[in-house]
Amino acid sequence: MLSLILSLLIVNANLNAGTTGFNFLKIIPSAKEAAMANATIGLENTTSLSGFGFWFNPAASVARPAFGMSYLNYLAGISYGSVGYTKQAPLSFLKAGGIGVSFLNSGVIKRTDINGSELGTFSVSYLDLDAAGNVALMNEKLHAGMAVKVIYGSIDSFMGLGVATDLGLRFKPDIQGLTIGAVVRNLGYQVKTFDAVRDRLPVDIGIGLGYSISNNVNLALDIHKPIDNTILFNLGVEAWVNKYVALRGGYNSLGKDYKTGGTTDITSGFSLGLGVKYSRYQVDYSFTPMGDLGRLHHITVFFGL
Repeated sequence: MLSLILSLLIVNANLNAGTTGFNFLKIIPSAKEAAMANATIGLENTTSLSGFGFWFNPAASVARPAFGMSYLNYLAGISYGSVGYTKQAPLSFLKAGGIGVSFLNSGVIKRTDINGSELGTFSVSYLDLDAAGNVALMNEKLHAGMAVKVIYGSIDSFMGLGVATDLGLRFKPDIQGLTIGAVVRNLGYQVKTFDAVRDRLPVDIGIGLGYSISNNVNLALDIHKPIDNTILFNLGVEAWVNKYVALRGGYNSLGKDYKTGGTTDITSGFSLGLGVKYSRYQVDYSFTPMGDLGRLHHITVFFGL
């Protein structure tokens, strides 16, 4: 049963896929980053509002305090939502920080026996609580950050609990507009298992480059290695056509694993999005085709504080 749910959450053709637990942590929590194909490790939030930057790299910069709410209509009727808040110097010894929560629910799933006879229903849900902060070093050229997270899962009558940390660096060399980032995500331990088997958490190690052109065009490239997959890369671009509207797009090499031989395979891995900002408010939308598996629609609303 658990392997079935994991396959619904993260569809993946790699032989190691499904060998980690709490795979919902791989889902992108906000529409802007989803539109840019999750190329986020070195991405600077110079123009956009963001309440979710620490989710991708706890050393993320914060241009302006913001609160965000996000909703994703995921595959197989699964719903995913998140809420995040970021602020400069939330504590005297920190440069910036953030808190957030993400929640996934499967809805009602039919329970069947080996003959296909229905035996009632059950549901699956996951919860992730995050708190992050970073400090500035080397005359603010280098930021070092850390996030701690508590992860809860419920599958029918079974419950799992995990704790983890994300570690991140963000460096600004003497090249105008360039940012270099590095991150280790989901480094932790499953404290309470769903059954007798203790799952590994979906650890992911990555490096990324971000380049801003006059604050109107942002380019990003990530290379990362999940413990349950091969080396992957993400490319993303954000272009503000004026002070109100941004166009976004990206490519994620994980898209090759969404191909099923259907006519829509050519779109797998690509993503598109739109951002609209006015005064203290911003709405982001992303569209991610996953071949014949389906299409993801993601919307995020931000409030600048």
